[in-house]
Amino acid sequence: MKGLLFWTCAGLTMVVSVAVSLVYFRLAMNLIPPAFLSQFNQAAAQSAFIFWGLGIGIVLLAIEAALFWLLPRLFQRKSMS
Repeated sequence: MKGLLFWTCAGLTMVVSVAVSLVYFRLAMNLIPPAFLSQFNQAAAQSAFIFWGLGIGIVLLAIEAALFWLLPRLFQRKSMS
């Protein structure tokens, strides 16, 4: 059960981080006038935002994995025998 929960959280983390990066990309494209961007720059910016989102997702995944490993050990009940 713990494995399923971890991978579900991991998948959601990656999906949300990439989705947020795409929202930031759309916001950036709305703020920059089209005369200043070529098609190449726009495609490069979209790739950069997606890779940024993946990087943030990997960092969050590492933090999540550390918490899944550490929290059960911190709150483990000790036997009284």
